[in-house]
Amino acid sequence: MEITKKINILIILIYFSLLLGFFLNEDSIGGAFVDYKGHAHIAEKFKSNFLYTFLNYDNLGHRHSPIFYILKSILLNLGEFGQRFFFLHLFLLIPIFFYNCLKIIFTDTSKDKLKLISLLIVLFPTFRSYSIWPDPHLLGTLFFILSIYCYLKFKKNINNF
Repeated sequence: MEITKKINILIILIYFSLLLGFFLNEDSIGGAFVDYKGHAHIAEKFKSNFLYTFLNYDNLGHRHSPIFYILKSILLNLGEFGQRFFFLHLFLLIPIFFYNCLKIIFTDTSKDKLKLISLLIVLFPTFRSYSIWPDPHLLGTLFFILSIYCYLKFKKNINNF
Protein backbone atom coordinates (compact mmCIF):
# COMPACT_ATOMS: atom_id res chain seq x y z
CA MET A 1 0.00 0.00 0.00
CA GLU A 2 1.24 3.46 -0.88
CA ILE A 3 2.49 5.62 2.01
CA THR A 4 -0.07 8.37 1.27
CA LYS A 5 -2.93 5.90 1.62
CA LYS A 6 -1.50 4.65 4.91
CA ILE A 7 -1.26 8.20 6.25
CA ASN A 8 -4.82 8.95 5.15
CA ILE A 9 -6.02 5.81 6.93
CA LEU A 10 -4.10 6.93 10.03
CA ILE A 11 -5.77 10.34 9.84
CA ILE A 12 -9.20 8.70 9.68
CA LEU A 13 -8.37 6.39 12.60
CA ILE A 14 -7.18 9.27 14.76
CA TYR A 15 -10.29 11.27 13.85
CA PHE A 16 -12.49 8.33 14.88
CA SER A 17 -10.51 7.99 18.10
CA LEU A 18 -11.32 11.64 18.80
CA LEU A 19 -15.00 10.95 18.09
CA LEU A 20 -14.86 7.93 20.40
CA GLY A 21 -13.32 10.14 23.09
CA PHE A 22 -16.13 12.62 22.51
CA PHE A 23 -18.85 10.02 23.00
CA LEU A 24 -17.06 8.52 26.02
CA ASN A 25 -16.54 12.01 27.56
CA GLU A 26 -12.76 11.68 27.59
CA ASP A 27 -10.90 14.11 29.83
CA SER A 28 -7.28 13.03 29.60
CA ILE A 29 -5.94 16.09 31.43
CA GLY A 30 -8.38 15.67 34.28
CA GLY A 31 -9.64 19.26 34.47
CA ALA A 32 -11.26 20.05 31.13
CA PHE A 33 -14.72 18.93 32.26
CA VAL A 34 -14.49 21.04 35.42
CA ASP A 35 -13.39 24.07 33.37
CA TYR A 36 -16.21 23.47 30.89
CA LYS A 37 -18.85 23.33 33.62
CA GLY A 38 -17.31 26.28 35.46
CA HIS A 39 -17.59 28.56 32.43
CA ALA A 40 -21.09 27.53 31.34
CA HIS A 41 -22.82 30.37 33.17
CA ILE A 42 -20.98 33.04 31.17
CA ALA A 43 -22.51 31.97 27.84
CA GLU A 44 -25.91 31.90 29.48
CA LYS A 45 -25.40 35.48 30.71
CA PHE A 46 -24.48 36.59 27.18
CA LYS A 47 -27.58 34.86 25.82
CA SER A 48 -29.94 36.44 28.35
CA ASN A 49 -28.55 40.00 28.31
CA PHE A 50 -25.79 40.44 25.76
CA LEU A 51 -25.15 44.17 26.03
CA TYR A 52 -25.07 44.28 29.84
CA THR A 53 -22.80 41.21 30.04
CA PHE A 54 -20.49 42.56 27.34
CA LEU A 55 -20.17 45.98 28.97
CA ASN A 56 -19.62 44.46 32.43
CA TYR A 57 -17.50 41.50 31.36
CA ASP A 58 -14.59 42.58 33.59
CA ASN A 59 -16.79 42.12 36.66
CA LEU A 60 -17.28 38.41 35.89
CA GLY A 61 -13.71 37.76 36.97
CA HIS A 62 -12.54 35.87 33.88
CA ARG A 63 -9.27 36.52 32.09
CA HIS A 64 -10.32 35.03 28.76
CA SER A 65 -11.55 36.95 25.76
CA PRO A 66 -15.36 37.08 25.56
CA ILE A 67 -15.33 35.91 21.91
CA PHE A 68 -15.55 32.23 22.89
CA TYR A 69 -18.46 32.86 25.26
CA ILE A 70 -20.29 35.00 22.70
CA LEU A 71 -19.95 32.24 20.11
CA LYS A 72 -21.04 29.67 22.68
CA SER A 73 -24.09 31.78 23.61
CA ILE A 74 -25.15 31.83 19.95
CA LEU A 75 -24.90 28.04 19.88
CA LEU A 76 -26.90 27.47 23.10
CA ASN A 77 -29.95 26.53 21.02
CA LEU A 78 -28.05 23.47 19.75
CA GLY A 79 -27.93 22.02 23.24
CA GLU A 80 -24.82 20.81 25.01
CA PHE A 81 -24.20 17.94 22.58
CA GLY A 82 -24.52 20.20 19.53
CA GLN A 83 -22.23 22.85 21.00
CA ARG A 84 -19.55 20.37 21.92
CA PHE A 85 -19.77 18.66 18.53
CA PHE A 86 -19.50 22.03 16.74
CA PHE A 87 -16.44 23.08 18.71
CA LEU A 88 -14.82 19.65 18.28
CA HIS A 89 -14.91 20.15 14.53
CA LEU A 90 -14.05 23.83 14.67
CA PHE A 91 -10.90 23.04 16.63
CA LEU A 92 -9.89 20.46 14.03
CA LEU A 93 -9.00 23.48 11.90
CA ILE A 94 -5.91 23.89 14.11
CA PRO A 95 -3.99 20.89 12.73
CA ILE A 96 -5.28 21.64 9.22
CA PHE A 97 -3.95 25.19 9.24
CA PHE A 98 -0.78 24.05 10.99
CA TYR A 99 -0.25 21.64 8.09
CA ASN A 100 -0.83 24.49 5.62
CA CYS A 101 1.74 26.60 7.45
CA LEU A 102 4.24 23.76 7.30
CA LYS A 103 3.62 23.39 3.55
CA ILE A 104 4.46 27.06 3.02
CA ILE A 105 7.63 26.94 5.11
CA PHE A 106 8.97 23.52 4.12
CA THR A 107 8.41 23.39 0.37
CA ASP A 108 11.02 20.68 -0.19
CA THR A 109 9.67 18.30 2.47
CA SER A 110 7.17 15.63 1.44
CA LYS A 111 3.55 16.41 2.21
CA ASP A 112 3.19 13.02 3.89
CA LYS A 113 5.78 13.92 6.52
CA LEU A 114 4.13 17.28 7.09
CA LYS A 115 0.75 15.56 7.54
CA LEU A 116 2.24 13.26 10.16
CA ILE A 117 3.77 16.19 12.04
CA SER A 118 0.51 18.15 12.04
CA LEU A 119 -1.41 15.03 13.03
CA LEU A 120 0.55 14.91 16.27
CA ILE A 121 -1.45 17.88 17.54
CA VAL A 122 -4.60 15.74 17.65
CA LEU A 123 -2.83 13.26 19.92
CA PHE A 124 -1.89 15.86 22.56
CA PRO A 125 -4.00 15.35 25.70
CA THR A 126 -4.69 19.08 26.05
CA PHE A 127 -5.95 19.35 22.48
CA ARG A 128 -8.13 16.25 22.85
CA SER A 129 -9.61 17.30 26.20
CA TYR A 130 -10.30 20.90 25.23
CA SER A 131 -11.77 19.81 21.89
CA ILE A 132 -14.15 17.46 23.65
CA TRP A 133 -14.88 19.92 26.47
CA PRO A 134 -14.62 23.30 24.64
CA ASP A 135 -12.45 25.96 26.22
CA PRO A 136 -11.30 29.45 25.17
CA HIS A 137 -7.66 28.30 25.04
CA LEU A 138 -8.18 26.37 21.82
CA LEU A 139 -10.13 29.18 20.19
CA GLY A 140 -7.17 31.45 20.96
CA THR A 141 -4.83 28.82 19.51
CA LEU A 142 -6.99 28.66 16.38
CA PHE A 143 -6.85 32.44 15.95
CA PHE A 144 -3.09 32.36 16.53
CA ILE A 145 -2.46 29.65 13.93
CA LEU A 146 -4.75 31.47 11.47
CA SER A 147 -2.76 34.66 11.94
CA ILE A 148 0.51 32.79 11.34
CA TYR A 149 -0.97 31.22 8.21
CA CYS A 150 -2.11 34.62 6.89
CA TYR A 151 1.29 36.11 7.65
CA LEU A 152 3.08 33.31 5.80
CA LYS A 153 0.77 33.65 2.80
CA PHE A 154 1.33 37.41 2.79
CA LYS A 155 5.10 36.99 3.07
CA LYS A 156 5.10 34.41 0.28
CA ASN A 157 3.09 36.72 -2.00
CA ILE A 158 5.38 39.69 -1.28
CA ASN A 159 8.43 37.61 -2.17
CA ASN A 160 6.85 36.62 -5.50
CA PHE A 161 6.80 40.25 -6.74
